[in-house]
Order: sequence, then structure tokens, then C-alpha cells
Amino acid sequence: MKCLTQELMVDYMEDKLSPEHRRKLEQHFEHCKHCQRQLEQWVDELEEAGKALVEEPLSEDLDRRIISALPAHPVKMLHRAADTRQLPIWKKRSLDIMKKTTIAAATLAVVISGGMMYSPTFSTYVNGVFASSPTNKAEPVGVAGNGLLTRLGDDGIEEAAKKGFLQTPNASVADQGFTLTVHEVVADPFRICILTSIKDKSNKKESHWDAYQKGQITIKDKQGNVLHSSTEKGALKWGLTGKGTGKGVNEDGPYMELVHDLSSLNGGKGLPDELIVAFDIKKIGETNGNWQLEVPVDLKKAKAATKTYAVNKSYTTPQGLKLDVKQITFAPTGVELVVDRNTKEMEYSFELVDEHGSVLGAWAPGFIYGKDGERKNLMSDPRRSKWRPSEEIGESVRDFHYFQPIDETKNMILRLGPVYKQEPAAFQAKLDLAKLEKASVTVEEQGNRYTFQHEKNQADEPDHYIVRVEATIGNGTASMNPLSTFGVITDESGKKYDSAFLNDERKYENGQLHINGGLLLKGVKKLPKELIISYDKKYTEHHDAKWEVPIQTGK
Repeated sequence: MKCLTQELMVDYMEDKLSPEHRRKLEQHFEHCKHCQRQLEQWVDELEEAGKALVEEPLSEDLDRRIISALPAHPVKMLHRAADTRQLPIWKKRSLDIMKKTTIAAATLAVVISGGMMYSPTFSTYVNGVFASSPTNKAEPVGVAGNGLLTRLGDDGIEEAAKKGFLQTPNASVADQGFTLTVHEVVADPFRICILTSIKDKSNKKESHWDAYQKGQITIKDKQGNVLHSSTEKGALKWGLTGKGTGKGVNEDGPYMELVHDLSSLNGGKGLPDELIVAFDIKKIGETNGNWQLEVPVDLKKAKAATKTYAVNKSYTTPQGLKLDVKQITFAPTGVELVVDRNTKEMEYSFELVDEHGSVLGAWAPGFIYGKDGERKNLMSDPRRSKWRPSEEIGESVRDFHYFQPIDETKNMILRLGPVYKQEPAAFQAKLDLAKLEKASVTVEEQGNRYTFQHEKNQADEPDHYIVRVEATIGNGTASMNPLSTFGVITDESGKKYDSAFLNDERKYENGQLHINGGLLLKGVKKLPKELIISYDKKYTEHHDAKWEVPIQTGK
């Protein structure tokens, strides 16, 4: 690579380069003495320019106006946690350049405003810049455009991180040869994502999800009031998110992305401006120890960037489902849409489209399969992350739908899709297990056809029993599997068995849903003579509701 021009050095120091371009430049700096000397010369020139200022006092009013226009911490990288690694000379000089570039800009403001003059107030501000030093105390420092979460998070986390909502506490605690580090945080009123890692004695990162699961993670306000604890009975567990199935494995080793809903914390009273996330871990792998760490999380900037717009549009479908679209909220990591419905017995689906008809997001109940059940642009996979659940208000339900970021300036339309209504059903299949080993059994219910077969490969799970199921769902039933949603399994004595549907393969042919999977019975220590598989409810699908709601943000 050729030596760097001064323009390219400026772009590097002002963080205008892509991550890939930045890495290439840093590799060049490591080995190029000429470019290192160029940086040092630039620093020296800035120092000489600073000494040349005429020491003449500014007016108090001009002092105040200049200082108020400058950031509280002008050099973002100065307030990161201490790094014990020895920095190369060129990187140390880069820090000086960053400081002095800030001062040069401030000096320019002084020159433009009132000529070459000296201000004690301004001098205090400048001295504060040079007095700034790294600290071991974790601080919620905002950094725009850099960081692992700009590429390891989901789309919403990445976008928020790139726009300056990334905080880099880089706080660590070590015990028994293991070091727990909290590298980065992205948080807004919807959720919090914390990037962590655990290193062993050889400085190698390892995944230790069990350590977080068995330890305690507490969210508190600044006064110490607990808003959530992972050990509370019925508490939402911290989940995983990100593009590496939550483990964020990249060239620097495995990271764990801990994610938690914030929207339902604090009893609906609103979140404080600052949170404290406290880790208390007693065991990593097979090693007992004590890893305690408190990380402050600043929400002020994210709360200020979060906007809510009222919608308040209502509609009642031919089936009697009343929907009331209440409001939509845009936050740095995503969008929340609040919808009330008048009954728990019916569900609905919808799309958010722009003025050209392009789909920005879509939602359907989780039990619905196929094209009518497509979900698009959701904030996170609901199987891995717990978001604010629906709230029952008497017989009514308030639903919270979360999507990855959508351009707030777009005029959107909510377009209602199929409506799903619970209907009574009367399905029952009696399976004689001795006979099932020799021949399959087929049972029909109002157009739904189920064939049950004996599963032969069960040697690895002696307490489990699997029945193979092939099903064709008729046109009168929603695109779902009533067995997995409403199914009950008992034996001839009335004993009920916990069950799960495995390897649920689905496909559509001739407009009908076909399912192939295994019905797993758990805790079967002794095979019964007979299994009775039944369901008494199912959802029917209705396409006769036609409703569109304009959503305007006033932009």
C-alpha cells in the first residue's frame, strides 16, 4: 500500500472510512515509519499553532456560547475503559491528534467569533481534554459507526449501533483464571443487547452460556431499585440474538449477545434515564468463583430519539373481531405497533406497506403456516428472544408487535389479512400400540386427514415414544396443525402425557397444507396398551375482512 496522504490521514482520524479501509490503514501504520513520522509532525505543528495564540481575554458571554456549542466529552475514545495492552507509538500519537483536532476546531470558532483571544473558561475546557484519561470504571460511552455490534447484531441492533447508540463500557472482572468482559451495549426503550465474552487462563475466548443461565443478571435503576432479576420466579429469561445464532463467532473468537425486553419493565411507568446491569456469576464451566460486575447503561439519547404517534383507528370484522390500532412507536432498534382486540378467541394477521405497496413488515400468529402466516422484518426470532407479551384486559387483549427499523418518514398503510377464529372440533384417534406396529391408522375430521404410524428408531430415548404423523389439512381449517396447538394425549387409564411435535415438514399441494412429523410422548416408562389422541378446538381462516389503516407520522 502507498504511503498516506494528509487528506487520507484526516479521514482516518475523523472516522470517515469504512471498517475494511480503516483496518488496511492501521496495518500500514504498523509497519511504515514514514507515515508514523508524518503523524508526529502533524501533532508538533498543532502544538506550535496553539502556542502562537495571543493571550487576550474573551468576553464572558462569548466564553459561554462557545463552550455550550462544544460536546461535553469532545474526544469519544478518551473515555473508554482502560486497556492494559501497550499501544504502539503511532496509536498514542493518534490520540493526541484526535484531542488537538478537537481543540483546533474550537480555536477556529474563537477566531471566527472574536479574533485571536484567550479565555480562562475555554482554557479550562481545553485542559480537561488533555487531563482526560482512561479509567477502570465502566462508563456508557456512545460511539458511532464502530464496534462489533455494527455487524454482529440483528438489523435493528446494527442500525442503532451505526447511528451512535453503541456504548462501549469494556468492563471486566477476573477470578480463578477466567475473565468476564462486557464489551458493548445497545439499548433503547424496547430492548437491551449486551455483547460479552469469557476468556480462560490462556486468553482464549470460550462460549459459556450456562454461566449466564445459572448466574444472576439484575437490571436496576441508578438508585438501586431492582426492575428485573433473572432469578425471579416467572421472570423473563435473557435470550440470544444476532447473526451468529447469538454466539457472535467471528475472527476474534466467540461472543455472547444477551438480549432482554425493556418495554415491559418498571410496571409501565416508563424507564429511567440510566440503568445498571449487574452480573453475579458463581460458576464458569466446572470452575467455582465470584464474577461480579456492574455496567451503567445510558438511555437518555435513545429515549430522546424514540417517537410515538397516535393512530386510534377501529374496525369490526364480519366474524365479530373488533380491532383498535392504538399507536406506533419508532425507536433506534425497531418499531412497536400496539393493537387492541376484543376477544382471546380470535386472531388476525396484517401487513405494513408503503405508498407504493411494498411490504415493510408482516405479522401472523405463530401457529399459522404457509403464505398466509408469513412474518417479515420482525425484530427478532420469538423462539430465542422474549419480547413484551400480549396483555389481557378483561376479555380484551392488547398486542405488541415488534419490527426491525422502518423509515419513520414513510407514510405507511396497515393492511388487514386473514382472520382466525376458534371453532369447536371433535377429533379422536384411538391407537392400539400392538396393532400400530403392524399397520398404520387413518382418522378424518371435517376434511382433515391424519395417518399414524409406529416410529421404529427409539432406542436412544428409552423414556420417549414417538408416533409418526402424516396429515392433510382441509380447506375449512386454518393453515395450522390442530394436534400441536390443541392436542391432548391420554392412555386407556386416563393418564395424560406431555407431547411435542418433531421434524414438522410442511408443503402445499393443490391449495392444501401437508404435514409430516413425529408426535413425541415424554416420560413413557412403560408402554400403555392404547393411546387416545384428540383435539376439541381448531382455528378456521376467514378472508372476507377488508380494512386498511393509514399511518402517518406528520413528516
